[in-house]
Amino acid sequence: DGIDYAIENGADIINMSLGGSNWQGTTMANALARAEEAGVVVLASAGNNGGRGSAWPAAYPTVVSVGAVESDLSSSSYSNFSPIDVDVTASGTQLTALANGGNMFTGTSQASPSAAGVFALVMDKFPELTPAEVRDRVFAFAQDSQQRVYFPDENKDVAISKHGGVYAGTGLLDPSVPAPALTP
Repeated sequence: DGIDYAIENGADIINMSLGGSNWQGTTMANALARAEEAGVVVLASAGNNGGRGSAWPAAYPTVVSVGAVESDLSSSSYSNFSPIDVDVTASGTQLTALANGGNMFTGTSQASPSAAGVFALVMDKFPELTPAEVRDRVFAFAQDSQQRVYFPDENKDVAISKHGGVYAGTGLLDPSVPAPALTP
């Protein structure tokens, strides 16, 4: 209901600081498809299990999955990670909440709103873009970190980034670097 309410009331971006298996299913998939069709970019927290992959709803293909990093640019041990499933990260440790008496909170739920801000800036600058084009645009100006992680269960070593600040894919987002031109 919340996604449909946001669509009906003209939202351009939705941040979902939540996750778990109860968000997997046809009802959520259909709501996310309606958001995509309505031009709404959706982000969700990747999860705080410290494991590979993303929690639902961040695991849906049209949802930007947001992991968390520490303020010293190191990986957050609690954040889910994956070079394939986690799309962006932002600082998520000991952030002051505006609500709840200004208490400090930690988690990917704290990182996701910061990432949503980056997407909102791109949407403001390029209002004609579809959600897929906004995602592509943000991911395009990521700088490669060249950090590697070994996954023994798959006997492979892959590139993965963990930076403080928002980053996309395998690189740190640097808004001062011009993004490549979008091609149809």
